[in-house]
Order: sequence, then structure tokens, then C-alpha cells
Amino acid sequence: VAEYPKEMSFENARIEAPQQKDSRSKGANLIVFNLKLEVGTEASVLAVGVRLGRGGGQSIFNLATYKTVDLQEKVDERLQFMGFYQPGRAQLSGALRSKYAMQPELYPVRASFPARAGEETEATFDLMFSYALYFGDRLILTCEGAGAYTIVLDARFMLFRVALDASSKDQILVTGSALGASRLEVLFPATSKSGASSSLANVVLEAAQTMQLITWLVPTFGINSWRVETRSGQRLTNTNDGNSAGFAPVAQLQVLMQAQRSPPQTTVEVLLKVSPAAVLQSNIMVPEILLIAPIGFSFPALCGDLCTSRGDTFGSTGQAVAVLTSPGTNTLLEMELAVMVTTPDRTPLELIWVIQANGVAEQVAGWGDAESFKINQMRDTAVYYAGIPSMRVQVAFLFTLSAQPLDEQLFTIIDVIAPEGFEMSCQERALWKLSLPGGIPVCQRDGAESMRLLLNETLRAGSYSFVTEAVLPASMPTLPTFAVAVRENGAEAMVDAAFDVPGWPSTSLLVTQPTLAWSTAGYGQLSSVTITLTFNNATDALLSFLISLPPGFKQLVRTAADVKSSNSKLPLLKGGQDWVDASQPGRLRIMLEASDPLVSVGSYRFAFPVEMPESSSAVARLNVWYFCLCKDRSSIVPGEAGVLAAFPMAGFLPGEVSALEQYRSKTALGSVIVSGSLPWVQAPHLMCIGAILFCLMKVIRVQETT
Repeated sequence: VAEYPKEMSFENARIEAPQQKDSRSKGANLIVFNLKLEVGTEASVLAVGVRLGRGGGQSIFNLATYKTVDLQEKVDERLQFMGFYQPGRAQLSGALRSKYAMQPELYPVRASFPARAGEETEATFDLMFSYALYFGDRLILTCEGAGAYTIVLDARFMLFRVALDASSKDQILVTGSALGASRLEVLFPATSKSGASSSLANVVLEAAQTMQLITWLVPTFGINSWRVETRSGQRLTNTNDGNSAGFAPVAQLQVLMQAQRSPPQTTVEVLLKVSPAAVLQSNIMVPEILLIAPIGFSFPALCGDLCTSRGDTFGSTGQAVAVLTSPGTNTLLEMELAVMVTTPDRTPLELIWVIQANGVAEQVAGWGDAESFKINQMRDTAVYYAGIPSMRVQVAFLFTLSAQPLDEQLFTIIDVIAPEGFEMSCQERALWKLSLPGGIPVCQRDGAESMRLLLNETLRAGSYSFVTEAVLPASMPTLPTFAVAVRENGAEAMVDAAFDVPGWPSTSLLVTQPTLAWSTAGYGQLSSVTITLTFNNATDALLSFLISLPPGFKQLVRTAADVKSSNSKLPLLKGGQDWVDASQPGRLRIMLEASDPLVSVGSYRFAFPVEMPESSSAVARLNVWYFCLCKDRSSIVPGEAGVLAAFPMAGFLPGEVSALEQYRSKTALGSVIVSGSLPWVQAPHLMCIGAILFCLMKVIRVQETT
């Protein structure tokens, strides 16, 4: 009779012949006959298939022998015989949690994926024992098999005791020790350090109470199982016999992505290749791949030969998803795939693409990620203007186009998005095409915060500049930004663009847009350049004016006498020749008196000699002059801290006639005719002169357009 552990049963036990199990054997009672016992001779009974009792510990039996099968005449007995020590049953369950799942706010997509093989992962084991665990006992956790995991023991190791009603848990302050790469041991000291109370002072864990063990490990793809044991000294007190199955991590995938170009708001082809990060135990069949884009990117409905998109997003992340499906039974791993992707305005803060590889049963077979291409804003894009509130100013646009049109393509649309409150103007008298190809562009749209130009000749790869006008708002934006985009005519597909192009801060100076005039001169010849501007309020904040010339033009000022200043009220630096700095041919500085720098209300004009470029190849495509109002004498380019306002002025070409010179010529000719100083001029002559003037104006206009 089995007295302890309780519920030991011999009902399904088998007895080795020639001994026989009596049919009256029930539960904890085992009756065996045909033993052929002899006095003084050792006898044994082998029972196979005994169900061990609940719990564990020292087994106790009552033994009795009978003379006959009717069990009426007892021969011998032994009570409370101590048999074998029965270990308690250990139960183990667990889960892996990747480092991404621990921080879902940082990794909203990757947090939802399974842990990967070959990558440090948090493992949580829930342990339960049928025999109580006492202080002084040891707990041993082992990963067994050819694919045994590596256990990482460090400060992240923790052990918790869960309340019997699962309402709370408290940490048991012990540490783990490594007994090899795949085995750890926890020793519970003879005195509790956890501070937790228990009905028995020396009990660490009561029977059927849950213990939670947290450790980090590196899983593999190999076959393995987990064994958990507790020991008191050398005695095994609980075990699961190593029957707890291992986990199922998924494959790490390497993701290669490449885009030849990635301008903003453009649909581009992206080349994709997905490969296993390590040699797997078997070939993984991946007929389907989910491509999850960073925030802002999207996919067209037909995003490739093997790619489709229904406009879905991944969960609540807002990140677009495309599905790539294998044609037939081929795996998508190691294939070179092409996917069409639509780029956002700008590079997102988180530029991570995530790949989920699905197996034939639609289970996750692996995943990977890659930080891929950034959004390349259109090169060298810049906008220049003087931030004078409520003033009409010239706005210079500079950009470099990288794309080359194909045979049938026409890159002839330029879109501008301006800051809030800007009134853009691109009508004929407010537009200077500078290096744009073809004739004067058509102003398709202008006005509040936007403008569109339609060119009559396609843009090609290269640098360009043009100038328009704008009326600035009375209240300027704190951080004004522009967008400049080039589109293909017809489809209006985005070719290249730049967003968040910084504008310029406002200033309290009330100064009109300077005008640029010049005397007509050919290549390599001398011209007299005149710049005129008006101050509508007095200021003492300035120490110099800086005039920057486009590349190819050279100022030829040798002494202060070469610079003509029209207004005697201008407080030029005292000291004769010292008020002009002409040390660099590409710029000219006019310096003001620091002790009395007040610039009064009024108009100011400066004239100085300039040498024209030697040839057409020497004329810069970025043909813009700048007149800068500076609070110092050291600034050399617009945008430096010492420049309070920088006015761009549309440049000109050698041989071109300035508007001022045209006006003077017309005025002079008209006065001669009206005064009668040419008595030989009759009505027919006047008609000829008018025709000549008309042809001359046409020639000038042609020069402007070329």
C-alpha cells in the first residue's frame, strides 16, 4: 500500500512474469501472487507503469505478505517503510520578447514581430512545482539539445514570486550563476533576503505557487528543450524531466534597398533584395513579403510586377504597406525585386523600412529592417530677398536640376510655394528669366503664396536662376520657408523639388528694392553700373553697404573717386579714401562713419566702373547681384550675422540695354523732335524714326530673351 505521496496508483501497472498482478489491485493498493517466497531469501517485484503520487518527497509504503490468496492469514508486515525519494513535478512555460517589443513607443512596427534567432532576447519563464521550494535549495535551468540557446547572465536577471491569487508579485533578491553557456543555477540562501512573508519561515515557494524567472538569451534555430530542476543538497526535489519544448524564433533578414534618385513627392523605382542573415537549418520558403515604409512614404496601387498596394497601413502606425507575392512556388528570398515608391516632402525623422517574410502557412518566417535612402532635396536650391515688411522686393531663385529629360519628356513647369502672406508676381515686368532656357516664361499662376511658370523650352540637368517680384506681408513669418518644384509638362509628374527652403528674417529697416542700371557694353568692355535705393526711415544701425557681383563681372574701382555717391547726407567713413574697400574684384564695400552712422530718409545712388565677362562662357548661370545692408564691416556674403538685409537684383548680359538707358534714349530723342532742333525732319521721317525705334525695341527684347 502506497501511503505517500498521495494518489500514487498501481491500476495500470504491469508485473513481470512469472509473478502476477491480482485483479483486486486498486489505486494505491498492489496485490501480487505467485511470489514463491522462502524464508531468508530476498525477493523483488518489478512494477512498470506506476503512476506516481501528487507532489513529491519521500515515498512511504506499508508491506504485508499472506499465506494464501484469500489474504486471510498474514505472515509478515512492515509499516511506514521508506522507499524511494520522489521528485515533485516541475512545470515550465515561457515566452520570448525582443528588445523592440520592450519599447513599442520607439519601435511601433518591430515591436509586434517575434523574437529573432541570433539576437539577444528577453525570456520569461513561469515555473511551478508540486513540491515546495525551501531556502537553502537550488534551482537549475538548462537548455538542452543540438540547438541549445546561450544564456546571458547579467544585471537584467530577475526572479519573482507570484501571489497565489496572481494579484501581485514580489522580487526575490537573488542572483544567477552560469554553469556553462546554456545552464544557470540560482541558490536560495538559508536566510531570505527578499523581505517577503510566508506561512513557513523557510519556504521560498509553496507548492503550486508560480515563480517567474527573467533572463536574457540568444536563441538559435536548432532543436532544443528546457529542463528545470530543484535540489536540496544532492537530492532532486522537482523536475520536468527536460520535456518542455523550446521556443520558435524567426529568421533575421538582411535588407538591401537602393534608389538611383529620391527627390520629394516623386514616384521612384526602388531595388530590393532580402536575404537570410545567417545559414538556416533548412531552406525557408517565403512566397510573400510585406514591405512596411517609413512615415510619409506611400505606394501606388500597382507598385511593381510582383507588388500590389491597397492603401493599407500597418496597424495604427500610419505606415504604408505593400505586398510582394511570388509567382508560383519560388521563394522571394535572394530575388532582385523592383518596387515603385512615392516619396514624401522631406526625410522623416525615423527612416526605417521593415520587411516581414511570410511562410507557406502565412506564419512569420523572419523579418528585417534597413535604414535606406534619404529624400534628396533639389540641389543648391536657395531663395534670396530682403525681409522688408509690406515692401515690393525682388526674389531670386537658384536651383540645380539633376534629372535629364528623355526624348519625349518636357521639364517645363516650375512651381513655387511661398510663405504665408507673400504675394508672388511673375508677370512680364516682374519676371527676369536669367538662365532659364527659351524665351520669357508664361506666368500661368501667381498671387497669394504661390506661383507657376511655364517654360517654352525644357530644363536639362544643370544650374538655373530666375528672379520675380513679391509683396511681403506686414507681419512676417518667424521661420519663412519656400518650396520649389520642377514638373513634367502634361503628366505634371514631379521631376525634382526642394521643400523647407529657408527664407529670410524681417528687419525694421524700411528700404525700397534697389534698382540696377548700367551703360551698354560688350564682352570684356567697361560699363558704368548704377544702383539706386531709398530709405523711408532713418537708421543708425548700419556700418557699411556691401555690393556683390556675379561671377565673371569685376568692379574696377581703384580709388574712392571711382565711386560716385549722389547724396551728400550719407555719413561716409571719414578719412578721404578710406570709405571704399575695393580689395576684391567680386565685391565692393562702402563704409559708414561709426561715430555718426545716421542714414537719413532719402534716395541714394552709387555708380562705379565694372568690367564685363570676357565671353558668354564666363557669364554665370546664377547671374544675380546683391546689395547688402550691414551692421558690421566684415560680412562678405548674404546670410552672415552682420547682414541685416540682402537685396538680390536680377543681373544682365553684355550688350544688353538697361531699362534706365532705354528710358533716357527715348526721352532724349523725344525732346529733340519736339523742340524742332531737327528742321529737316518731316512727317515721313518721323514714321521712319518710329519704325526704327520699334525695330530697336524688338532687338532689345530678343536680347533679353536670349
